[in-house]
Amino acid sequence: MAAQQPSSPALYQPAGQPQFPPVSRPPMLSSNAMAPGMPRAASAPTALGYPPGQGLPPHLNPAPGPGLPPSANTPPGPNLPPGPGVPPRPGAPPGVGYAAPPAPGLNHNTQNSIYGVNNQFSSMGLQNQVPLELRTFNLLQERNILTDSPVVPPVPNLPDHLKRNNCSPDIFRCTLSALPQSNSLLQKSRLPLGILIHPFKDLSHLPVIQSSVIVRCRACRTYINPFVSFIDQRRWRCNLCFRANELPDEFNFDPVTKSYGSPERRPEIKSATIEFIAPSEYMLRPPQPCVYLFLLDVSYTALQTGYLQSFCEVLAAEIDKLPGDSRTLIGFITYNSSVHFYNLSEELSTPQMHVVSDVDDVFLPLPDGLVANLQGSRALINQLLEQLPTFHQDEYYKDDGSALGAALQAAVKLLSASGGRVTVVQTSIPNTGPGKLQNREDPNQRASSKPANLQPATDFYKMLSLEAAGQQIAIDMFLLNTQYIDHASLGGAARHCGGCLYSYPGFHNMHNPAEVERFEADLKRYLNRKIGLEAVMRVRCTKGLAIHTFHGNFFVRSTDLLSLPNINPDAGFGMQVSIEDNLTDSPYAAFQAALLYTSSKGERRIRVHTLCVPVTTSLTDIINSVDQQAMIGLLAKMAVDRSINTAVSDARGGSSQCLCGCLRSLRCYTW
Repeated sequence: MAAQQPSSPALYQPAGQPQFPPVSRPPMLSSNAMAPGMPRAASAPTALGYPPGQGLPPHLNPAPGPGLPPSANTPPGPNLPPGPGVPPRPGAPPGVGYAAPPAPGLNHNTQNSIYGVNNQFSSMGLQNQVPLELRTFNLLQERNILTDSPVVPPVPNLPDHLKRNNCSPDIFRCTLSALPQSNSLLQKSRLPLGILIHPFKDLSHLPVIQSSVIVRCRACRTYINPFVSFIDQRRWRCNLCFRANELPDEFNFDPVTKSYGSPERRPEIKSATIEFIAPSEYMLRPPQPCVYLFLLDVSYTALQTGYLQSFCEVLAAEIDKLPGDSRTLIGFITYNSSVHFYNLSEELSTPQMHVVSDVDDVFLPLPDGLVANLQGSRALINQLLEQLPTFHQDEYYKDDGSALGAALQAAVKLLSASGGRVTVVQTSIPNTGPGKLQNREDPNQRASSKPANLQPATDFYKMLSLEAAGQQIAIDMFLLNTQYIDHASLGGAARHCGGCLYSYPGFHNMHNPAEVERFEADLKRYLNRKIGLEAVMRVRCTKGLAIHTFHGNFFVRSTDLLSLPNINPDAGFGMQVSIEDNLTDSPYAAFQAALLYTSSKGERRIRVHTLCVPVTTSLTDIINSVDQQAMIGLLAKMAVDRSINTAVSDARGGSSQCLCGCLRSLRCYTW
């Protein structure tokens, strides 16, 4: 039926909320059916259609809940039916009781609007079509409340010419798309400030510049970018330290049009992500070739899982797609209670296996031939991949040793001269030689606030990772375990050398085909993706900001220089940022990440990403600028590091405290 607008309504608003005049709306149709337990007023319009922040007619406003007295001039209106356990109001007509108090952060009008929308759509069987932000959820019953569609990150409020040139949020993003001007304002907002970056992410369009001169600030060494300002045709001002710099004459030459003109035409000024082919002064030694060394567990437990057949088949199919050039090298080491090396020299007709049984003092049995040129020894490599699954069948019933520590020591010795990437496939806990571990899992300690098995049992793998980082060697680990394997200790091998850790619990080629499929898919991606060698990354920020904590797998060579023996497109890093001085020099702040690496083709390159965000003094703007995905990503990295370094209870408490502070700020400054 058509709803009529009542005359002279009196709106109840909680303390501190503005009084809104009545709003005239066209008649709306309401459903004949209502949700169970919801009385329907004869001429009550639904809340659907009233914009947020507008007042609603009094028959849609609940009576004040417990502890919220009505204002002096507010006549009582009809209430929602009492919920379970809510006592009726003294003196109220039968069936009328207290309305449920509004949810934290919502005033009565907003809460009632949401309930009205939910009830109307429920009555029509369209509850699933209610916008997600207007639906109410029972978190104890509904676990999957997020949609499959991606969350659109907030866009920094910048001028159009800067907004077009800003860095993509898929590469570089800040937890706040509007920075507080002072540290006191940041503390008042209770929001974490940090940045997330994928510096080597796959890009469909990447401008590449080859020039003898790379323009950088003389003071802070910032690369010229779209957010600098030009004083005139010969000078520019750095957007990080605000120093004036001279502009080389050749910078006015546009390599695209092959003509001289305004410096704004240069690719460096048009794109926030750009790559330079580095001149010779950026090289300390000749470019490193791609070297791939595979360490494969062939113990009794490993052969039982059947992983070796899957691994060899995938590698044989994808070996032509390995990044590299004519200098690419490849090698194999297998191990159980002994370490096995394979001679793949080009002059041989079949691979030769050399066994080193002294795992406590492992050595290389040959001076060369253990890593061979991929193109020159391709026939031997194919033959080895065909034979490996059956090489150790005779030891199937008698050798359950796993000398992983000795095999890693041999790998570092083998690649110390060239650097490279070590890929480890491990199926059981190491139990032989250096770095051997014991089962520390105690079912009685699983609910403990300080479980011991989150800390490494030994620093052997950590020290090995540091040694590998110094030799430009990265260690990646695939853990295909069916029992306890001590991830905390083994993960240390990849921690400081830019490596990765993959886990496939319960792996078995017959009993768990889902994990086998996931392992093969991940292995294909791992073999095919791009690779950057002997990389270093430095992140700079506007004067007044400081980066104080880093999260990820790397080695911190200096205060702000990260050493990454290998970098891949899937690698991401998080950094916490603090405000040391007031940001009053410019209305914008910027972060710049520069990644210097060697490509798989032997070129030394510099990839630069620059992110610009506005600076504000409005607390409401700061709250509304939160990037939800970036904030949760940073908090997750912080919680993981705190769990490892202190205790799970500290990480849980810190995360809860931070999120509660965010919700308090949201309630206080946005509603």
